[in-house]
Amino acid sequence: QPDAENGYILDGFPRTTAQAEALDAFLGEDGLDRVVLFEVDEDQVVQRMLDRGRADDTEETIRTRLEVYREQTEPLIEYYSKWAASGEADAPKYVKINGIGKVEEIRDAIFAGLDK
Repeated sequence: QPDAENGYILDGFPRTTAQAEALDAFLGEDGLDRVVLFEVDEDQVVQRMLDRGRADDTEETIRTRLEVYREQTEPLIEYYSKWAASGEADAPKYVKINGIGKVEEIRDAIFAGLDK
């Protein structure tokens, strides 16, 4: 599409290995350029979500969502790590970003990781 000629970002997708495999099949040889993982301590995630002040963000519901993440989404770390390590020319580069810090520091780390 014209609005994505210079690239695009998928945020929060794929969430499962099955979705990643379907995305790979859909994109074909165009593939993904980068896969970014934000590493943040679980307790820090819980606190950030509690600080949002949403009524449905209780510690119990947040920890339940994190369990779902561990079961369904965390396997993507291995999926993309293996893919990036495969040496294939079209394999995306897997970039880990420390998600704790000032917004500007994290932004700069993202840009540096995307430029690799």
